[in-house]
Amino acid sequence: MLGGAAHVVSVLLLEDENTDAEFVRKTLVPPPGVEFHVARRRLLSEAMDYISHNEVDVALVDLNLPDSSGHDTFLELRRGGLESPIVVLTSINDSRLSDTLLADGAEEIVRKWDLGGPALSRSLLYVVERHRHTEHIKRVAQDHVDATFVVEPDGKISFANDAAGALLGQDSEELQGSNFPYPLDVDRSTEIRIPLSDGERHLEVRSTVIDWNRGQAYLASVRDITDRVRAEELRRRVAHMSRLASMGQLAAGVAHELNNPVAFIRANLETMKEGSQRASRALLQIRTMVRDDSSALAQKIDTILAESEVEEYLRDEREMVDDNLEGTNRIASIISEFRVFSRVDCEEYARLQLKDLVKSACNMVRNEITHRAQFVRELETVPEIVGDRAKLTQVITNLLVNAAQAIEPGHVGENKITVRLREFESEVVISVEDTGSGIPDHLQQKIFEPFFTTKPRHVGTGLGLSLSAEIVRKHAGTIDMASSSQGTRFEVRLPLNTNLTPNVRVSRAPESNTDRHARRVLVVDDDRAILRAVQRHLVHAYGYEVVTSSVPEDALEIVAQGSFDVVICDLMMPDMDGLHFYDTVQHRLSERRPAFVFLSGGVFSQRIRDSVDAGDVPLVPKPIDFEDLARAINTAKDLREAGNKPLGVNA
Repeated sequence: MLGGAAHVVSVLLLEDENTDAEFVRKTLVPPPGVEFHVARRRLLSEAMDYISHNEVDVALVDLNLPDSSGHDTFLELRRGGLESPIVVLTSINDSRLSDTLLADGAEEIVRKWDLGGPALSRSLLYVVERHRHTEHIKRVAQDHVDATFVVEPDGKISFANDAAGALLGQDSEELQGSNFPYPLDVDRSTEIRIPLSDGERHLEVRSTVIDWNRGQAYLASVRDITDRVRAEELRRRVAHMSRLASMGQLAAGVAHELNNPVAFIRANLETMKEGSQRASRALLQIRTMVRDDSSALAQKIDTILAESEVEEYLRDEREMVDDNLEGTNRIASIISEFRVFSRVDCEEYARLQLKDLVKSACNMVRNEITHRAQFVRELETVPEIVGDRAKLTQVITNLLVNAAQAIEPGHVGENKITVRLREFESEVVISVEDTGSGIPDHLQQKIFEPFFTTKPRHVGTGLGLSLSAEIVRKHAGTIDMASSSQGTRFEVRLPLNTNLTPNVRVSRAPESNTDRHARRVLVVDDDRAILRAVQRHLVHAYGYEVVTSSVPEDALEIVAQGSFDVVICDLMMPDMDGLHFYDTVQHRLSERRPAFVFLSGGVFSQRIRDSVDAGDVPLVPKPIDFEDLARAINTAKDLREAGNKPLGVNA
């Protein structure tokens, strides 16, 4: 056990009977390499004096002395500073006293009639070695930066270092004898979260089995990993936000790519609808003529019309075209919403009708809600305010998604999400209310803090409400919350005067009837299907003379050689953007400058955005609404006659 060079074990023998003392001396026969140095004292007072001046490895103590007796002898030795292990010598068979002494820290109880042979020597050496082992563990644990505990099998703390006391806010000695507050999973780490006065903390608990005193115990280390968890969470959320930003860019790109096919599909459907209506009117005229004509030819025409069922086909065709138009309009609406939502990193202020904005947000999250709750919308028409459409849409969308996620799916009839819009005094009020699980009282003060979330890590970033609060604040508004076990209600209040200045020009072409006088129109777009669709519609619906070009350089030559009333030009083309094309035409032509209308799929460079917002060229978004295009053509002509000026690169 001890081995090596001769080792001296200092023994304090506290025994007033000479015979017993001498017998103990004779019994203590050390093994090779060990020497016992025995110092005998007869009185407790003598022992106390010896302890104060000498090192003691182990004490052999008879409790009944001339100046002390029983349990008090043991307690006085401990109070006097004896920290070494105590082996009690007794000639009394008192099991209750023995249990009390062992509970108070006595190492062994040795009956005097059992003395003899090497047993006492082995017991003392084992006690000394066990004590040294225990003290070594204490020293190592005390120097450990982590909170370290020795926990008895019954869950009681036998030792705690200073770091443990600091973690739990108590003196480390006061922890001894109390219950260990965390789960013990031997040889595995367990991560737990605990509420403390300074907020929630994340702890990592590790434990292993050790030899301790007269048996085994658990050595548990508790590390505060709150900073590490928060750093990992921050990294994860930053990565998540980066992915969201990329998804926003992707959504904008996808919306732009979808715009062109949706544009020419809708344009062709509009043309088909117009053609079907003309064909129906022509058939009606033929039917009327045939009905009043009794000739063989008229009867043959009537038979052909009846057998071909052309009128029924045209009726079905009109219904199919209307259905397809409704579908493309829904796709166009979704694309428009994606374009708006993907521009949340810009600050674009315009006059907004909040009813349209809330409807847009509702459309985007409708699928998220319909499987969880009834979706109730109570939207009044309120005065316009100046604000950022994308950012305010983000706020409402976030509140609606949060409401949906507070409700477990599968109980639609039992739950409800209600969004309301109303005017109250000098404010507009948007509220989102759910019948979900609610937010616990102790968390309600933290919900607007960055990175705080009650959702699992894979669901929430903890940034939605903090960003929403910041967006509302920039609009001079407030956002409040009330929650209970019956649900949660968020209320956004925005003043009618947000103190923001519009920096985005919203084209509102004047209502006017499109005249049907012959006009020459040049359409420039790199998508040939768009060119064909626009050409067909303008020719058949309005009787325009339409020339098309998919190459901007060729279109410049066409403009120079011909006289055009209007040029309809896509803004984003691969070889030359619409703004550059516009400025080139303005500088090349000193006279006969055509009016311009820009088409846009929604993705701009910042240069184009700034120039278009500042200029006087009507802008028609894709997918194209041909009534808007017709009004824009009239507006462009009026602007040309008023003398519009060059934009952008060469201005």
